Amino acid sequence: MLVKFSIIIPFHNSSNFLKKSVLSIINQKRKDIEIILVNDNSTDKSEKKISILKKKNSYIKYLKNKKNLGVGVSRNKAIRKAQGQYLIFLDSDDQLYKNSINKIEETIIKKNNPDIVILKHKKSTLPPTNKKLIEDLKNKKKVDHLIKYLLKSKIPFADCWFFCVKNKILKDNQIFFPPTHFGESEFYVLQVLCFIKSFSVNKNLIYIKNDRAAGL
Repeated sequence: MLVKFSIIIPFHNSSNFLKKSVLSIINQKRKDIEIILVNDNSTDKSEKKISILKKKNSYIKYLKNKKNLGVGVSRNKAIRKAQGQYLIFLDSDDQLYKNSINKIEETIIKKNNPDIVILKHKKSTLPPTNKKLIEDLKNKKKVDHLIKYLLKSKIPFADCWFFCVKNKILKDNQIFFPPTHFGESEFYVLQVLCFIKSFSVNKNLIYIKNDRAAGL
């Protein structure tokens, strides 16, 4: 079966949150996806909780680092393994809304397979949503328009989970995260923006972002 979406989740000592995050993907009721979990050398009960879900869902893939390497390197391992046409990044304490993947797919089909789809999200910290960005960009069609808007805007656009991306873009241009523990997502986003030739936005709430002090 063709894998349409690879959902990548790196985690470290996230046993209190990870199951809820993975279940939000499982509850999408899709068989053409894969969930790639990367254990960044956790010492809590995360692995045990995931093993139960993995036994029941064959599309869950599991990778484990022998030492703590950071979220960027962990994501890179998953990118290399990913078989999906599009990649979505989640943090271990985040979730997808119901039917989110179906809604993303509708946009991809309607907009003729754009290189990225910008996802509408709700956050637990400021700014609480990117609703304005979605509204401002919905009628813009060229990547130049997107870049010019982002350069002038005060709305942040620096995290990998802001959009889903075509796997081919990453593989063809060897786009990966730097091996740092800070600023890795910003560098990744800049690379993606340099190579895309098309984009679209999804007006539905897709992503719940739960920032917390002890997160990666």
